[in-house]
Amino acid sequence: MKITKYLAMMAAVVGMTAACQQEEFVTFNPENVVAPVLHAVEDIVVTVDNKSESVEFTWDAADFGVQAQVYYSLNMAKGGKSVSLFSGVSGSSMKVSYDNINNKAFNDLEIASGEAGEVTFTLGAKLNVGETYYAEPVTARVTPTAAEKVYEKMWVVGSYNGWAHDSSNQFLYNYAEDGVTYTGVIDFGEDHASNEFKITGGGWGNDEHSATGTNAAEAATVTLVAGGGDNISSYKEFRYYHLSFDKSAPSLSKKYSFNQVGIIGLNGDWENDIVMTFSPVKQRFYADIDVPAATEMKFRMDADWAVNFGGDIKALTPGGDNIAVEAGQYRVYFEMNNLDAVTCKFDAKMYGQEESVGGGSTEPEPEQPSTGSAVTIFCAATGWETTNLYGWNAGLSFSWPGLPAEGTATLGGSDYSYWTVNTDGTDAGLIFNNGSVQTVDITPVTLDGNKCFKVGEAGADGKLTYEALELPVIRITYKNEAGWDQVSMYGWGDLGDFGGWPGDAMTKVGDVWVYEISAEHFGKSTNLIFNNGGQGAQTVDLGPFTLTGDMSFDNSNAAIK
Repeated sequence: MKITKYLAMMAAVVGMTAACQQEEFVTFNPENVVAPVLHAVEDIVVTVDNKSESVEFTWDAADFGVQAQVYYSLNMAKGGKSVSLFSGVSGSSMKVSYDNINNKAFNDLEIASGEAGEVTFTLGAKLNVGETYYAEPVTARVTPTAAEKVYEKMWVVGSYNGWAHDSSNQFLYNYAEDGVTYTGVIDFGEDHASNEFKITGGGWGNDEHSATGTNAAEAATVTLVAGGGDNISSYKEFRYYHLSFDKSAPSLSKKYSFNQVGIIGLNGDWENDIVMTFSPVKQRFYADIDVPAATEMKFRMDADWAVNFGGDIKALTPGGDNIAVEAGQYRVYFEMNNLDAVTCKFDAKMYGQEESVGGGSTEPEPEQPSTGSAVTIFCAATGWETTNLYGWNAGLSFSWPGLPAEGTATLGGSDYSYWTVNTDGTDAGLIFNNGSVQTVDITPVTLDGNKCFKVGEAGADGKLTYEALELPVIRITYKNEAGWDQVSMYGWGDLGDFGGWPGDAMTKVGDVWVYEISAEHFGKSTNLIFNNGGQGAQTVDLGPFTLTGDMSFDNSNAAIK
């Protein structure tokens, strides 16, 4: 059948031919193209526990009427915003991880954590030239959970890390967010002369890519095959390589190869480089610097001006201007995994501190006071991969960057990180950070009970503002499937009996009954009974429960007695 095009198409007609066995030629006619058909997509609910799962998108192939490779792309859109889930894919199906969908739904399409947003999936098909033909859109509801902006990655596994898929791994990242191109800097170590490796999706046989026989030493591009094959052995001469992996037509390319990154020009010294250390954990270079007075600097490779970076610290460019540095002591970070966004940071608080340099952190465990009262500190979800709490005074004494969050909790329908610390109850100073970005000093904070904060936007000094919040609530909901005219909640344990039998009345909100408890009681224990206001009907005894987040009950987990 002929198609009705879903999006505006180019006016130009692309002429293509394909030879048949009888040496006849078939002329490409855009009017006869049959668009692909994207199959229905089920609603997607992402949780902390299922991020490793995936959705398989399937479709009926497009028919262009010629013998040529067809490439497919898939976009996800909501409210005028659109993001790519993949492109350059042949075949009639593609798996996309929940983690990838969640990242783009929460960060790019701005669907709130825990809320279902209706999104539109649009599949496009095209030949290697010409316009794209689109399937009819398919809608589904996506419910994300709070997440730091992350990128899909491919594992680089080889002799440098004992061929292990573990914490010693380094990765190539899909910064283009197209599911096709993955880039990054890999440190193959001091023993790189015998270097061999493969690209995988996180395990042997999982999106594994290998070489196709002997490849030329230091080849600009190495052709790969999907699945098991030969080890990639072209890159042995240098320790560090900036590599780019193309999944659509499997290949691996190198942009840079070098043995060191150095800082040059600091304090007027344009002859001697300060050699930077590489952290495989963050895949970035770092060094501590002392700056007595304002100065300038640049980054360069192998103590040579052939490759150097300068300019705006948030968007460094090859051969860019000198970088201005104010007086002070800093740890300087240089990150070039994404060559479209090469950056550096100056972090005064990390100067002289231990850095994560191997498969795991070498930093000493932050110390907590062993005496005093326990206080829980909450921070509204930041979107960072790791949210740390640094603190001083009031019995707090943490090594920078402090304690990673003890956990996350959904309270009153919103997400929070939390820490339980021992304190003497006096005034303290606090900083929330992710190891590089941080808030201003939050002081004084009287730690005489649980506290809650929200991280704000960056101020003129680059540090993030903050807001002290009222404590959130622990929301308990009961779905009254028996149709009682009223619902009360009775309990016993740390919270008492809610006023004696039949307990406190719950409030009807929509199709559930709700009771809210201040997070002042976070971590306490209670048993519960739901009843019809003491009129003779009730659930069985429930619990005990530890109050570490919102709880929901219905006939499935709160049977009527």
